[in-house]
Amino acid sequence: MKRRLVFLVMIILPLMFAACATTPPADFYLLTPLARLKAPVAAPGERSALSLGIGPINVPKYLDRPQIVTRANRNTLRLAEFNRWAEQLKNNITQVMAENLSILLATNQVETFPWQRQRPIDYQVVMNIMQFERDPAGNARLLVRWRLMNGEGKQVLKGRKSLITVKPKGRDYDSLVAALSKTLAAISREIAGAIKSMPILP
Repeated sequence: MKRRLVFLVMIILPLMFAACATTPPADFYLLTPLARLKAPVAAPGERSALSLGIGPINVPKYLDRPQIVTRANRNTLRLAEFNRWAEQLKNNITQVMAENLSILLATNQVETFPWQRQRPIDYQVVMNIMQFERDPAGNARLLVRWRLMNGEGKQVLKGRKSLITVKPKGRDYDSLVAALSKTLAAISREIAGAIKSMPILP
């Protein structure tokens, strides 16, 4: 009996070590702001005195996890164990939106939620993201309800539900994350346009 047990251990252990040795390393990804996307932005010029507060930005729990999530069909999700976000997705989206709007509105006065300012902000951008993933057709898909609030966060000035899709260049995760970054660039332009259309800018 002991000989058989030793024999089994001698067989199983090498197999376990071999399996561990062949496990592929995980790749980690970050979303890209406009400053590093190959997309046209306004030429640098005089900076505005406009002050913005970005957030809160809410992300569904099924998305706010380390693994990148893709949708196989309406009811089936796939989690990529070896393709992961380098930081919490909600935080990454918030930082990219802040940088994008800073560029598009030519202001350095952009705070992320929760902010601590002695002087009140001019506008607050609130976003509830419903989808941010590759859809069954292979497109990067952003479905979001956003609101432009006054500086005190008590009055909705503008808002809408927006759907943006971008076709990735390939089926790999690098292409997917680049396409998702472009959806954030598009919604940033939409929100920046809404802010610019307000009757009075600081």
